[in-house]
Amino acid sequence: MNNTELNSKQRAKRSFAPSFAVTLAGVVLMVIGLFLPYITAVGDTKDYIEEHPHRIEVESMDVTADELERLPLISLNKLITGAYGEDEGLVESIIIWIICGFLAITALFAIFKKPIGVMIFDLLIFGLLCFNNFVLKEDCISDDRYAWSIGYYLLLFAAVVTFVGAIWLLITKRI
Repeated sequence: MNNTELNSKQRAKRSFAPSFAVTLAGVVLMVIGLFLPYITAVGDTKDYIEEHPHRIEVESMDVTADELERLPLISLNKLITGAYGEDEGLVESIIIWIICGFLAITALFAIFKKPIGVMIFDLLIFGLLCFNNFVLKEDCISDDRYAWSIGYYLLLFAAVVTFVGAIWLLITKRI
């Protein structure tokens, strides 16, 4: 192998690193976003929670009112179960588990530098998040109930960053 071929391979690896880092950073941000508050109580709901913080709101899950003040995405099933019942809470749990599963698959594709797989599963995650947001917006998001919190914005931002990073990864991989 001559020096020209060696230098071109080194240049390719160096140009490949930033796109890989952006893709992986987007995936890591999505994982972090799962645990940050997704919705936060506001208005009358916040006042009620502050007045009765230790009152049990969901008996089947032993959830108190103060646990419902700031909910991350992975805990939304508690709110849905309390508001609509066990069956709806189970559906929300399934949606969350599917999002987590797709996120794990996206992370694997990102680690193995497979941009097409990253894009497909990232779009599936984004679609599920949009569906979940639509359902929540109809019933939970208002001036007196809940408002979107940092987890909501971070998850959507991270999904876009991951997709852009995967496109960049695909382009640098083709070159």
